[in-house]
Amino acid sequence: MILHLPRPHGRHRAPTLAEHHDLQARLAASEKKNDDIAVDYCCLKQRYEATVAEIRRLQQQRINDAIEKARLRRELANAQPRITAAATHGGDASHVQLPYPVPVQATQEAA
Repeated sequence: MILHLPRPHGRHRAPTLAEHHDLQARLAASEKKNDDIAVDYCCLKQRYEATVAEIRRLQQQRINDAIEKARLRRELANAQPRITAAATHGGDASHVQLPYPVPVQATQEAA
């Protein structure tokens, strides 16, 4: 809509009103774009914080898993039977006596 109302100094208001409306429309578009950028920034910041928290959790889990692995290895090493030579009666023995029965020896003794 173009108005042809003369100003006191004789100029028309039409170009300035059109420019004013154009500037208002551009300002509204810029504000909307700014709001969209702010929303995107907030979403990215939340994702970043969640990713950092997940990385820290995984690092701690890796440390805990290494500790648990070492503990299980120690338990396994301590749980295995020790094979030691038993003292025999009389000089050099041609065999080593084990401190626990071996299945083959147990079946031979039973026969």
